[in-house]
Amino acid sequence: MSHKPDWIRTATDFGPPLIFGLTYFITKDFMKATVAIVIASAIALTAAWLIQRRFALLPALAAGAAILFGALTLIFQDETILKLKVTIMN
Repeated sequence: MSHKPDWIRTATDFGPPLIFGLTYFITKDFMKATVAIVIASAIALTAAWLIQRRFALLPALAAGAAILFGALTLIFQDETILKLKVTIMN
């Protein structure tokens, strides 16, 4: 039985929001930060599956919501859509 490093789960859970925050802090551009969170969420979901061979329910829902709301934000060019994600998820 191989043991997976504990940091993997933390990285896949908290990486996308951290990437969003850093991108926004650096660029001051909400749409660029939205692209970053969509890409980071997709990578996190893929990494979680490849490494753990399963999806943890809440992180998977959060990543799916980030991808969905982020994509809608980019399509409609309306940052309010992504901001609603936090309210809906809570």
